[in-house]
Amino acid sequence: MIDQGAAGTRRPAATGSLPGPFQLRYDQLMPALIPLSQMVDSVVVRNEVHGYQPHPSATTLLREVYKTPASAGGGNG
Repeated sequence: MIDQGAAGTRRPAATGSLPGPFQLRYDQLMPALIPLSQMVDSVVVRNEVHGYQPHPSATTLLREVYKTPASAGGGNG
């Protein structure tokens, strides 16, 4: 294995200097990924939707949410 060979070398200076140029070249070709996180709050803008209660930790349960037909007095927002 490569790791065993590098660990067993008698020239620690050579082992430490080799990864430097390769790592620099790799970083130039593919820069590090920056993880991003975004939460989006759902908004209900129709008055036909009933029972929707947004939850601050994005665990809204939709099993109690229902929509009434527009002809039943729901309207268009």
